[in-house]
Formats: sequence, structure tokens, C-alpha cells
Amino acid sequence: MEEIVQGNTFTFNCTPSSANPPPSSYVFKRDGVEITEGVSGAILTVSSLRRSEDSGNYTCVVANEAGNVTIATYLNVLGSPTVPRDLMSLVNGPFSVTLSWEVPSDNGGTRQSLSYIVRVINETVNLSFSTTLTQMTLTMDDGIWHSSMYTVTVVAENEYGVSSPAASTFT
Repeated sequence: MEEIVQGNTFTFNCTPSSANPPPSSYVFKRDGVEITEGVSGAILTVSSLRRSEDSGNYTCVVANEAGNVTIATYLNVLGSPTVPRDLMSLVNGPFSVTLSWEVPSDNGGTRQSLSYIVRVINETVNLSFSTTLTQMTLTMDDGIWHSSMYTVTVVAENEYGVSSPAASTFT
């Protein structure tokens, strides 16, 4: 398995360590679909990697008169997480609100935990919190007041970047 950060270049060298007679053809595939763009002989080059489009199983079939050999690798393109899902604001009474959300559908390929940046804003309040949890309760002590309208945004963050925001409002 290879892990490369989004935007960089992946090079898959399909030169066998020994082949007699020499190879007569190379066929590259990603997830079973043949790739011709970026192929130069025994080398596949994919530039400006995109997580959603370039991650996958890569194979190369090397053929000569004696038969063929398949060389394979998995490419995990690392990048920013996608947007946190299902952001909800539950008003618990006049003095508190519980915010909750689901983890993004794609964490960016990382093995690290995501963190979240939560912003609560209105005309007089601009609060920002960082958490690794997917739920938090805000109270009057945090500056939340009943009968005021607030906009909440939540972004997911990993070591490769920040997602687009999920947004909600509550009163």
C-alpha cells in the first residue's frame, strides 16, 4: 500500500525484476478499469492526485512470449475530510442547547482521529470551540441566551486540511 498526499504525484513502476524474454506489453488498471493516460512503457504517472478519484487498487499486467505477471498496489490518497453530516441543534430549555453531528463520510484517509471546530455566532456572540467529540452542550455560561438566533458551523479537521462547514441555526 502506498499513501500519498492529495495534489502530489504517484508513480507506479511496473518493471519486473527479471523477464526473459523482455516484456512486450504493459497494461495498467485502477479498480479493474484500464488506464492509458499517464502511461509511458512500464511506468504509470498520475499527477495532481485527488482523493475521491485516484485512490484505489492499481494493477499492471506485464506480458511476454512466456506468459504474464500481475503487479499490484493499493493507493490511498490522503486529504481533507468531507463535511460533518446531520448537524442538529436541540434547545434544552431557556439556558442550554445541545449540538450534535455525525462523522464525515470520508475522514480523508487518515488513521488519526478527526477534530472538530465549532463556531456559534450571532450579532453579539462569536464563540469557537475545538473538540474530538460529535456532541456538545452550550449554556448561558458560554454566552448562549434564550430568544437569540445563532448560526452554528462545524468543520472537521485532520492533519491534511479542513472540511467545508456544516451549518445550522437555532433560537
